[in-house]
Amino acid sequence: YQNKHSRLLERALLNATASTHRFDDGGRPRYSVYWAFRQMLQGLPSDQEKRVERWHEGVPDSAFAAAAQARVAYDRAWRIRGSGYAGTVSRESWELYHSELQRGIKHLRAAPQSARDHPVWHHMLLAITLDTPERANAEKIFVEATNRWPDHYDVYHELVGRITPRWGGTWRAVDAFISASAEKLA
Repeated sequence: YQNKHSRLLERALLNATASTHRFDDGGRPRYSVYWAFRQMLQGLPSDQEKRVERWHEGVPDSAFAAAAQARVAYDRAWRIRGSGYAGTVSRESWELYHSELQRGIKHLRAAPQSARDHPVWHHMLLAITLDTPERANAEKIFVEATNRWPDHYDVYHELVGRITPRWGGTWRAVDAFISASAEKLA
């Protein structure tokens, strides 16, 4: 990514998502793709947007460039919003925040089918949707992702984090979610 080798990056990401290998903790290489995006797509959004655009131009049928574009928009949204309590965010910042989130969703919705066939696409859609007024759609995205990849634990982690009291949920909801998820995975 840093060296602008789009095809090599694409191949590495495809290999990671296709691998059946398990790490000692039970995780799979495909889990690392979303977390790699979180690390490599930080920084000045305009610089990241240019890099991801070059990636998309270098690999027009990329299975991952749309998710990367969405991640850049998501990062920008949170930079605009800031990390303070909701009541400390200005109206203008909220509007820009929601605009960037919608931009991220548009990137994902415009992605080729090859992108939708990877858990990273679903994980990114879930993460963004949880922060939008359409948050109710998150359950549908979660169910679709876990039906396709029941052991893609990061989508469980994404959803459970948002039903904690910190984000307006309850510990009872967390407990119910964990029980239902454990039952599904048993």
